Amino acid sequence: NTNGALLLEPQRTNLVTYSEDFSQWNKQDITVVPNVANSPYGVNNATEIIEGTGTTQHRINISNTLLNSTEYTSSFYVKRNVGSRNFAIINISSGQRTYYNLTNGTIIASFVGSGTIESVGDGWFKCTATGTSTSTSGAFYAAMADVTETYVGDGTSSLYIWGCQNEQGSYPTSYIPTQGSTVTRV
Repeated sequence: NTNGALLLEPQRTNLVTYSEDFSQWNKQDITVVPNVANSPYGVNNATEIIEGTGTTQHRINISNTLLNSTEYTSSFYVKRNVGSRNFAIINISSGQRTYYNLTNGTIIASFVGSGTIESVGDGWFKCTATGTSTSTSGAFYAAMADVTETYVGDGTSSLYIWGCQNEQGSYPTSYIPTQGSTVTRV
């Protein structure tokens, strides 16, 4: 509506150092193609990740330094490419994963404290996972899935991804973009 709104949030730090530049992430049987689709913000800066043909996990990941036994919330925006895989995964730390169905907008399974999936329009979903770290190092990863994590890729299936965030806390806050270092919003 025409009324304004006030967004009040706590101070948070996005621990993902490249929240949109997935060429900087580690890749496992994935090809990364930047700027191929409009992100949820309406700018042509979303990345397509295309699975390879190996019998493996098809994912991108980036390391994070965590505090042991501390609650973190990871989130990313993801959109299914029509005719491609229906599923995506977020991993917070050491096997703490949530699996999302991108066709009907549901959580298939969660091996963390909690997870959410929310439609944000134009086929995009904001997926979140909250859990307690089990070590001081973690690998935030986003992956494609075909019901299981390890499968034979077809070399063409893909997802669009944008706006990855990992923050200390029990719930997600608004997106904090990063370009090579962690960023704190006060």
